[in-house]
Amino acid sequence: MIRWIAPCVVAMLATLSGCGGDSRDGKVKSMINQITQVQGSIQVVKESLEKFAAKKEAKDDEAARKELEGAVEAAKKLKETAEKLQELNRDAARMAPPTADEKKALLNSNKGISTAIADVETAHAEMKKVLADVTTKYGEDAIRPFLRAMDEANAAFVALIRRQ
Repeated sequence: MIRWIAPCVVAMLATLSGCGGDSRDGKVKSMINQITQVQGSIQVVKESLEKFAAKKEAKDDEAARKELEGAVEAAKKLKETAEKLQELNRDAARMAPPTADEKKALLNSNKGISTAIADVETAHAEMKKVLADVTTKYGEDAIRPFLRAMDEANAAFVALIRRQ
């Protein structure tokens, strides 16, 4: 599940290096912000799934349901973020290609992207482990609403990759 992170990051990096100029620099910063939001949403998913498992273990089904709702909301936020990234990507694609010097300046001024990408990859790996544990222990039926929401988020990120 959630196989979009690595290709999405590569696709976004390719888009970012194709941006230059003041208005593009703003779009790059917006893209970095959105990538950071992806990391935050993935972290919320992970934490909500961990709490879900703890509540299920304690046989507190109502509290477990509420934790699962938190994971669903975070998955919806991931979808919204993917849609914002799609919009930023479309805007960047409409702009004239930058010169080699503009590309170099842009990449030098936005070195924080490496950290943002690493944070997303780390959070994603941690979340996948928790999701696998929860699925193994409680089955897919127990987390079906979350899986549906994540499928929608995945589709939005796949659409972003396909537009590259």
